[in-house]
Amino acid sequence: MMQEIKSMVLYQEVEAMALEKGFSIELSPLLNDSPVFNYAHGSHEVDELSRKIIIKIRKDSWGDVGVWVHEILHAKLYLTGYPRFYIFPSYQQPPALERFLSEIENTAQHTLIYKEMKQLGYEHSQIDEEIVNETIIQIDTVYEGPDKIRRAWGIFEAYLKNPDIILSHDLDFRKKQPYEYSLFKKFKNKMFDTSSPAKMREAIVSCLDLIEKPLTQMNKQEYHLKIFNSIPAVLSKSDLSRKAKDIFYILQFNEFPHYFVMGRRDKQCCFFLNPLISREELDYRLDAFSAEEFLMFCEMGG
Repeated sequence: MMQEIKSMVLYQEVEAMALEKGFSIELSPLLNDSPVFNYAHGSHEVDELSRKIIIKIRKDSWGDVGVWVHEILHAKLYLTGYPRFYIFPSYQQPPALERFLSEIENTAQHTLIYKEMKQLGYEHSQIDEEIVNETIIQIDTVYEGPDKIRRAWGIFEAYLKNPDIILSHDLDFRKKQPYEYSLFKKFKNKMFDTSSPAKMREAIVSCLDLIEKPLTQMNKQEYHLKIFNSIPAVLSKSDLSRKAKDIFYILQFNEFPHYFVMGRRDKQCCFFLNPLISREELDYRLDAFSAEEFLMFCEMGG
């Protein structure tokens, strides 16, 4: 099967893109000790230190070409500059919220992947059907707190897989899960246009904006989602040539020694920088560097 995948035009195209950027692609089984094994048939991992993209497929889906194509398209989006989503590791969040945040990048990319799979003539309809059916079965479930937000995102994920089935249950959703369904529709509107890296980043940021206030009201606690979740900056050519200090600013929280590199325009964290560099040195680089130079500095970890 692996040889069949490697002979595909799509795989060869993505492998060439990877090699051009100094990455290799590794194909391997998704083992049952993986944290995503119970809810995913495949996964993709980007190891930026070793310059490796690892595509993993469960043994029971090893022969499903559609699953392979799906994960290869995730790799393609990464290699063409679509944004990644990083959760600050030292910040504790409710499990339901953390699971939702861990799914954002994946689902955002699905807004493009399902369309491209259809254009290429591939599908994994049986897997999608299981997930969509489970989403419908859960219409009678009562959700509380951050679980409501994750449920709304789950409806959106199911909608991307099969919009007709989800919308055919419109009345049931409105009656039994009105808050979750209303939030799903807002997510759908925010994620309407993800056709470029910049637009996808903007859509994800707008989803974080959407849930910050209701989440605070639910739990009586501020989560600072746009600070403790990082989405690398996607800048236009004109912005790249501007002074770094006109595009970014530095934020610090007393309890963390790290630096949070924030975008001035959308107040969204772009990078987490370790505290080994002094604040004075960081401020100097902001003032002396162009945005492009500062971006490269941050991408290298400071």
